[in-house]
Amino acid sequence: MLAKLTALRDSGFQLACGYGLIKHGLPEALELAQFISLGNVMNQDPPDILAHCRQLGTRYPERRLLARNIDSIELYQACRQMNIQLFQGRFLTLGNPNPSDKAPPYRMFVLELLNAIMRQAEYEELADIAWRDPVLAYRLLRFVNSAAFGLREKIDNLRNAMAYVGRDQLYRWLTLLLFSGKEPNPLDEALRENALVRARLVEKLADGRMSRKECDEAFVVGILSVIDALLEIPMRDALAQLSLPETMSDALLRREGKYAAYLKLAIACEESDQDTIRTLATECDMDAVMVNQYHIKALAWTLNFSEKLDDQ
Repeated sequence: MLAKLTALRDSGFQLACGYGLIKHGLPEALELAQFISLGNVMNQDPPDILAHCRQLGTRYPERRLLARNIDSIELYQACRQMNIQLFQGRFLTLGNPNPSDKAPPYRMFVLELLNAIMRQAEYEELADIAWRDPVLAYRLLRFVNSAAFGLREKIDNLRNAMAYVGRDQLYRWLTLLLFSGKEPNPLDEALRENALVRARLVEKLADGRMSRKECDEAFVVGILSVIDALLEIPMRDALAQLSLPETMSDALLRREGKYAAYLKLAIACEESDQDTIRTLATECDMDAVMVNQYHIKALAWTLNFSEKLDDQ
């Protein structure tokens, strides 16, 4: 086992050592790891979890603590108070149990833009909507001029930038601006990365089986599959604010229609549910190993794309 772990580390992987390995005396495994996974420690009462965290922090100050199976915002917030730095679980996509009354104005303008694109509004009108919130207009310009689009020359005119990208691509990428607030929010940024992985995976699963336009729609389905958590409202209420084709709404609301199986596969990959992956892969006439490979590629693509978005 140690030889395999060493090979993975030497290949560039970062490793997490389970608390059980530390407890049962396998210091060699800990030497290879950058993180300590708390594992079953999280099933204990909060005072005991805190005691374990303090003990580990004192003994291994160079190791970062990883909490797994975090399935609620409350547990995530409690873990942060215990100086746990890394989190894994469904808490991001389950939403906040104490939501705000409505989406902030910034996101309302993005939603208005998405609907205007869907009704084929002229680029002048789209630019006018964006300029009603200067922060949105600036971020949209910055977004189009990012390395992700590979422009040779910077575009300073918003209307021209929108026309250059085109309505379909503008809609596709404008959904990402839903995850940007006027103030940086680590949860929103993490949720954006989660949505990007889903979107890329759904798109690649559809590739070769659907048209280019349908693959673009599949990508958007992946992005919007977490919009309920982002806006902190039920999915039905979130989609009521968007003018979507029925095929996309069916996948998001009822897990039905031509995009549904691919979305369910992406979520199963996210949750490492291998039984469901095998079942759905068979239904889609795919190989489960291939699906998992697509998932790994989607993760790598997301990391690369996120870096390009910030590379000005």
